[in-house]
Amino acid sequence: MPAGFAERTRVALGQTREVLKEVDKLLTRNRIFVDRMKNTGIISKTDAIALSITGPFLRSTGVNYDVRKAQPYAIYDRVQFEVPLGQHGDNLDRYYVRMEEMEQSMRIIEQCLTQIPEGPVQVSSEGRPIPAAEMVDEAKMGRIPAIADRAPVTDPVLEGAINHFINR
Repeated sequence: MPAGFAERTRVALGQTREVLKEVDKLLTRNRIFVDRMKNTGIISKTDAIALSITGPFLRSTGVNYDVRKAQPYAIYDRVQFEVPLGQHGDNLDRYYVRMEEMEQSMRIIEQCLTQIPEGPVQVSSEGRPIPAAEMVDEAKMGRIPAIADRAPVTDPVLEGAINHFINR
């Protein structure tokens, strides 16, 4: 990891948790929000599967399927996290699942920060920086040569990467 990355990431996670607490106070307990979300946009488990819905949207219907658990890739077999599930498949369940997904994602990141070994990185810092999401997509597709000589954009802030070039 670049120097200071873990510390900056932990600060960003703390800030994110504070924002999520505020969102929780503003929305989760807001009677108007709950009334407008509950029992609207309902989709059944059967329809969600038939429409090939995936991820948190699928899990909001109560389908307990998460590819990270069912067929772990990368490091998902080495981290602990819960799979949030809804019960009704409505907009409110989608909101609840998404909120909990964010907490579980931060939990995964924190575990990764403690498990990343010290030493040289697997990609060269030569070449153009690449957004982390693009790097992940390339790696998932097995296109390692496409990212082998690139550096990821690693500045973790709530607004996204503030520096699109790695200063080394």
